[in-house]
Amino acid sequence: MKKILIFLLAFSSLFHLFADAVPTGSDAPEPALREWIKGKPFTIAEFKGKLPVVLFFWTVSENGSKNFSQVTNIAGKHLGKAVFLAIGCDSPNAMKKFFRLPQLGMPAAADKQLKTLHNYMRPNDKLPLCAVIDRKGKLVWRGTVKQLDAVLTEVINDRYDLGKALRREKLSNDINDALKLRNYDRALKAIDLALVEYPDNRELVSVKVKLLTTYKQDFAGAEKFLEERAKVFPENPLFCELAIQIMRQLGNLKKVDKWTKFAIEKFYNQPRTLLKLANAELQQAVDRTNIRNAWLLADTAWRNAGKLPAQEKGMVALEYARVLNHCGRPDKSINLTQEAINLLKGRSKAGAEAYLKYYQEIVKLSKEL
Repeated sequence: MKKILIFLLAFSSLFHLFADAVPTGSDAPEPALREWIKGKPFTIAEFKGKLPVVLFFWTVSENGSKNFSQVTNIAGKHLGKAVFLAIGCDSPNAMKKFFRLPQLGMPAAADKQLKTLHNYMRPNDKLPLCAVIDRKGKLVWRGTVKQLDAVLTEVINDRYDLGKALRREKLSNDINDALKLRNYDRALKAIDLALVEYPDNRELVSVKVKLLTTYKQDFAGAEKFLEERAKVFPENPLFCELAIQIMRQLGNLKKVDKWTKFAIEKFYNQPRTLLKLANAELQQAVDRTNIRNAWLLADTAWRNAGKLPAQEKGMVALEYARVLNHCGRPDKSINLTQEAINLLKGRSKAGAEAYLKYYQEIVKLSKEL
């Protein structure tokens, strides 16, 4: 079930106990705060008609504070265009003593018995959590720090489509509800409705394939769905990646070969995609690994890496060297790694040098044996 809920990464998150949050599009409630920890106190109402307001909910923990640098950078980027407030979900004393607090470059306050969090956190949200309030004082979005910058930029420039966001939220809730009830037929219907508006969304496609293969045991239906999507979105490797996974599950190695060939033909100009598939091939059980496929993928990636920046090309060379070593050619791995060292710098270069010594030792030992 956890794998199915990967959909929530884009449309929601993990299940939580907060069920009374105000709906998206409603007037944003004023934060109920116990104590201000950093900065001058202010209210959302002060900025109505002037600037958007961002609320960042966090906890005194490694996970709860992991986005301090990122959210601080976003606040700095939009300085003077939006107002930020970090609301801690712990006691004022714990917040004041927290060693990472200086890393948070914005005003901070302690929630009052989690009242603000209850107002803003929906059942499927998780911490850390961001909320964006537009100039009209409406709560228009909630989500992760990763998504914040793009959303906030649209809100600041009056380009944010609230109607679309509300439709997406409804689709997410419908799918979530069906999954919680284990009504997979209903979930598939809800996903198909969502795919009309978001036809190549990674999470939606992944969840549908997972439901078809795991709960419906309809592997043929899953492959047909992916074939159709691959035709409509020829530049998106997702459908090929999922098809290879399905065929491996079935033990149908001929179809794995078919989809691998398809990947090489269609994504020859996406070296990272091909290397990802090559590494996945080498991670399979011995009786399901096709090292020729791994080599073909990696070789194609390297032969089409010429126009990449030096650092990225160096990483492709290093990945290809690893594949060659798996294929029994550490001598060729040495040559590729030396080329990678010439292209790389910093930690990546040091890592490549370590691999060079490793491959040299293998070649030396093989001669002795």
